[in-house]
Formats: sequence, C-alpha cells, structure tokens
Amino acid sequence: MNISIEEGKKDKDNAVIKIEDAPASVNKPATYNFWEQTSACFYRRYLNTIRSPQGYYAILQPIAFIVTATVLPNSISDQNQALASFVAFLCIGFTANSSIYCGSIVYDREKKIK
Repeated sequence: MNISIEEGKKDKDNAVIKIEDAPASVNKPATYNFWEQTSACFYRRYLNTIRSPQGYYAILQPIAFIVTATVLPNSISDQNQALASFVAFLCIGFTANSSIYCGSIVYDREKKIK
C-alpha cells in the first residue's frame, strides 16, 4: 500500500462519494422558529436546575439574601448603615448567584449533559 501526496492526487475520482438520488429534504431551505428554540433552551435549563443540588442553591440563595437585605436594615437605626447593609446583601447575593450560573457551563460539560 503506497500512501503519499502523489497517490492522493492520482486517485481523486475514486475518493469522492457520488450520490445519484439525494433526498428531497436536502434541497429544502432550513426553517427556524425563534420561540420554539427559546422555549427549548428554558426547558433544558429548567431540567438541569431540578436535577442538580446546585440548581436548588441557585434558587434559594438569592431569595435568602433578598429577605435578609429587607429584614436586617429595619433593625438598624442609622439610615446610612441600613442602606449600606441593604446594598451589601443584594450585591453579595447576586454576585454569588452569578458564579453559579457561570459555573453551570462547566457543570454541564463535567456531567456530559451537552
């Protein structure tokens, strides 16, 4: 068996697969439905959220921080400290939660979901 660039140049006709009767679906233009694709993305994310403990934490953690951010400043008498506490809890909650969503791509690959 002789495999070289020269042999490849000589054997061009045999390397191409010729299809005599292509299916009709090959000639049709592709159709896209934005709403079906969007709902499929949301449904996939919903299933990933329910199936992993990380998903439950992603839902409960911001709720806990928002509740804490609204309850705790009411017990602080100084208005500036109450506002700072409210902003701090909201920022910490959403920052921690965004890391969960950013890490979900790695989680999908790790669990071979994609």
